[in-house]
Amino acid sequence: MANVPVKIVKTLEPNAPSEGFTFTAAAANDTVQIEWDGKDTQTTVLVTAAAACELTIKAGDSLQAVNDQVIAVEKDKHLAFSLDSGRFKNLRGDLAGKVVMVPSGAVSLAVVETRV
Repeated sequence: MANVPVKIVKTLEPNAPSEGFTFTAAAANDTVQIEWDGKDTQTTVLVTAAAACELTIKAGDSLQAVNDQVIAVEKDKHLAFSLDSGRFKNLRGDLAGKVVMVPSGAVSLAVVETRV
């Protein structure tokens, strides 16, 4: 179980390509930590896996945080989803400003915020 930091890649402006991004690999039970400083509606999490598994998005510590959310990741499929940071972003402690995810199997992740 390692801490795996994932950085949000931000596009600079509309109609212009970003610097590009790479997927970050995470093994089963790694703690994926995303420094969540973007706009929810413009930020997309991309996930893929070579074998079916689950990705648990851990509830944050704000008043809006309720429960963890589990997303099924199918073998060789690419998932894209956005998050409500009020539910999942941590506000205090060592994880302040971060969204935490824990995969049950090996996954690759990228996070992109598009500017409009």
